[in-house]
Amino acid sequence: MIDLLPDTEQQAMADSIAAFLKDKLPLERHGPQDRIAHRHEFEIWRELADLGCFALCMPEAHDGLGLGLAEDALVFREYGRHLLSPSMLATTVAVQLAQAAGLDSQAGQLMQGSLRAALAIRVPAEGDGAADAQAQYQLFDARPGDLVLAWSEEGLALHAHAAFSGMQEVRCTDESVTLHTATLAGGAARLGWEATGSPLALAALVRVSAMLVGISEAARDMAVGYAQTRMQFGQLIGGFQAIKHRCADMALRSEAAWSQTVYAALSVNKGAADSAFQAATAKLVATRAALEGAADNIQTHGGMGFTAEIPAHLLLKRSHLLNQVGGNVRFQQGLLLTLPAPG
Repeated sequence: MIDLLPDTEQQAMADSIAAFLKDKLPLERHGPQDRIAHRHEFEIWRELADLGCFALCMPEAHDGLGLGLAEDALVFREYGRHLLSPSMLATTVAVQLAQAAGLDSQAGQLMQGSLRAALAIRVPAEGDGAADAQAQYQLFDARPGDLVLAWSEEGLALHAHAAFSGMQEVRCTDESVTLHTATLAGGAARLGWEATGSPLALAALVRVSAMLVGISEAARDMAVGYAQTRMQFGQLIGGFQAIKHRCADMALRSEAAWSQTVYAALSVNKGAADSAFQAATAKLVATRAALEGAADNIQTHGGMGFTAEIPAHLLLKRSHLLNQVGGNVRFQQGLLLTLPAPG
């Protein structure tokens, strides 16, 4: 039997990160007057680095904390809950990718917070989907001087920001991040590379899943909190059967998504034969939990749920963004059909 519950030290670490984020980067920072919330993260980037956020899974011999992917998943769940910038994911993965490529200097700068990595996802090619000479990417929270973690169906690649041309800022559905479209020329130099299905790529997928679980849980807690305070027809709306069932469904989806994500983290960390299957399943289940939970949260809030003053809509928008990272729901469904079932 596999124990999916965190031990005392793991829980203490997660609680410490949660308390820091609640104090420094509360969800309320995404106010109607200040949508681009990543600027707050960037202001305390060194503090996040000092907490070891970018070095949890790095070996102690390389100045890391020497922890496993399960511990990282606990932390990334909190990142998702507080809607931290996709750069948190990109920088964490970039550290390992740079180290694997022998780029010790860049890896050290990334861990120390003096260098950041932005996340970029490949725009699907038209026609048969074959890689073309000029690959189109969407870059999130990217700034000159950053490294860029480019994620496509082929795998993960680390590039310099200058490798992307034709940078154009466009409005993102998720207003809490900046979005640029750009072109990556075929044959552009890679600072590091990992193919889809490699342990590092699977670990990245687990981290995205954990962020989605955090969003699902945040939506659940927001809905329950509102149901416990909102009065209608002389009683709390939490007493209505439809609301109770909706909140219960949100809790069940969150728990299932977290259990699968932890199991996938342990499988990938161990190098199990079914780790690719477990990671894809975690991404699929967690994405559905986040998308459905965020939508249910808006419904629970009624008309108020659609207003800019309540961050319920941001949870849904970030869920849609993360759905595209590492392959969306339909991609994961197709992938699972090609992977051998565990057992």
